[in-house]
Amino acid sequence: MNFNEVKNVGTFFSDYLTYEGHNLWELNEAGLYNSFFINPSRKNAIHDGRDFLIHHIINLKRNCRSKRKFVKKSSKEEILIVPYDMSHANTFLRLLRDLKNVRIIRNDSPNSSITKDILDSNKLPFVNLDNFITIKTKRAVGAANKWLSKQFNLIKNDNGLKVKLGENYDQVIEVLKYCCKTRKLFLETILNIELFKEIYCKEKYKLVLVADDVNSVGRIAVRIANQYDVSSLTIQHGQLQGNPVGDISSDFMAVNGERDKEFLIKKGAPLSKIVVTGQPRFDSIFKNKYSHKKSCKELGLDYNKKIVMFTVQKPLAQGSVNLAALNCFFEAIRKIPDKENYEFIITMREDMSLKDLSSDYKSLGIKVMIGGDIHKILACCDVFTTAFSTVAIESALMGHPVITINLNNRNYINYTSEGVGYTVFKAKDFLPRLYEVLNDLQFKKKFSRSRKQFVKNYNFSDDGMSTKRQIKLIKDIIKKKI
Repeated sequence: MNFNEVKNVGTFFSDYLTYEGHNLWELNEAGLYNSFFINPSRKNAIHDGRDFLIHHIINLKRNCRSKRKFVKKSSKEEILIVPYDMSHANTFLRLLRDLKNVRIIRNDSPNSSITKDILDSNKLPFVNLDNFITIKTKRAVGAANKWLSKQFNLIKNDNGLKVKLGENYDQVIEVLKYCCKTRKLFLETILNIELFKEIYCKEKYKLVLVADDVNSVGRIAVRIANQYDVSSLTIQHGQLQGNPVGDISSDFMAVNGERDKEFLIKKGAPLSKIVVTGQPRFDSIFKNKYSHKKSCKELGLDYNKKIVMFTVQKPLAQGSVNLAALNCFFEAIRKIPDKENYEFIITMREDMSLKDLSSDYKSLGIKVMIGGDIHKILACCDVFTTAFSTVAIESALMGHPVITINLNNRNYINYTSEGVGYTVFKAKDFLPRLYEVLNDLQFKKKFSRSRKQFVKNYNFSDDGMSTKRQIKLIKDIIKKKI
């Protein structure tokens, strides 16, 4: 099923899966599409911790009685920020240096503390989302648990739905079984609806910021905010192209560049909601003077060699676009005869580990870097490679060519047409393009000509002022100037 088919399926269940006015399928449509219809292996990679979550939800009464650290909101705090994974937390860091009167309520995936760790390391005070659990919440979720099971049985017994779904019926029913009964994904969604209702009832805000309203947490945060007359703003945190969803649930969305704006409009998003500001996270690229030679020395790399970097993303599971690209990268390195003239680097986020990689990297002499200053690492490379990643955009902004390995032909950024590198669709094309990018003078001239337009397309400007533009936007929304 393609995304539009998955999206349309949600309308079939509006009578069965609408909770407090919210269609549970629709709130989760992007996650369902990615985890069940495009890359089923992602389901296990992401949701292994859900058994723990179910236990946590069903036993909320005990949790309500336990003592928690809870910092009461001050009367001055006007802005609510909701980070709920590593990318979102990092996107907000630049803004949080200049924003005043902010309340941070964080949420991590089950058995994860990555958002907490980032906020702690930056000495930013926060409150956990589940600190708002009350006895009332427990009762609502307990009732919803029984309701979901009942609704699933009603869906299974609806012969009309079977006709509407046709050949997709069995697969959709398996997804609903997972969401309603097996791992209760929809129960987690209901819990978050109840928690954000509790937050907006207890605490008054003028604006809520999220970094992604494709994720159900962000969608819930801004949609419940709308019911309580709280303005909302989504800050783009990653690459939009390749994302099936073009909806904007919030009042406004701040996007990086013109290409992101074009993408959303093509997906049907209203122009009035989109504001092009650039990405605050990229400001340091233009403000800091990253030296290739100095960065290599600090990171223990030989700056006299050709440095090729590959960034790995989650989930790295069998059959995924990430794994296919990584294997293509390994195969290309095996074919390079003069490996002694190269340094090969794999970078990973802090929420990944060496266990996510195969042992191939050891035999090929590849260095692995987990976390760290990504811009300093990028300053070292002569060419950046990946499946798809915002880091590819950062590499091009910094003046380094990009090769993306897109073996499943998904609609990500095409670096060939952008003129700052190549997108390869066949594994056999990767190594020739790598040699060209490293050695061909004509390509280097083309890259130099194309980079200026690329900056406008994906970051508005190279003035390093994106943070200030977003701060102004936030203030204008609060003051109702926009």
